[in-house]
Amino acid sequence: MDVSVIDSPLFQLRQTMGINLLKTQQATQVAQATAMIQDMANATAGVAASAAAPHPTLGSKLDISI
Repeated sequence: MDVSVIDSPLFQLRQTMGINLLKTQQATQVAQATAMIQDMANATAGVAASAAAPHPTLGSKLDISI
């Protein structure tokens, strides 16, 4: 690439805009990943809470067939 092209204000503007766009995209992806992880944690907590509930016939009935 020619040195005069690299020093041009238009090239520097395009480069700056490209970097800013990448930073914005990265921030958006981090926010989406954080929300997804939080949703997974909330879903896991809900499953753990329902799994901790006692079984209605636990220990009182035994069903065996031979």
